[in-house]
Amino acid sequence: MLTMQCTKKLADELKINVAKVKPLALNPLYVWHAHLFFIHRHKCVLVMNNQTRYNFLMYGLKKADFNNFDNIVIDAIRQNLLVDGNDESIVEKYMQSCGQMIYTATSDRSVIGQINEMRFAIETG
Repeated sequence: MLTMQCTKKLADELKINVAKVKPLALNPLYVWHAHLFFIHRHKCVLVMNNQTRYNFLMYGLKKADFNNFDNIVIDAIRQNLLVDGNDESIVEKYMQSCGQMIYTATSDRSVIGQINEMRFAIETG
């Protein structure tokens, strides 16, 4: 099961209520954090894996993208892993193991801190 831990801003944009559940029993490779912010008035979502801190930015998202967020994030994870040179068979095995996506509130302050550092680097870079 793929777990997306959303910040309040992203949960509000997705119009979902998220439970404050710490994913202790889940495989940490399938737990991600996501945060919504703006760059030059464009909506962006920074997605970071809790275990590896692997992250990527989705830039210029529109309202329709948030209506189909599950599929867009899963596709973005696949594409980014492939572009970064990971073996296609390993990426496909990971994606098949993801299963259904669930949303929860953020639970790891260290991940939030690293998301904020990445956001700062993106905005000033």
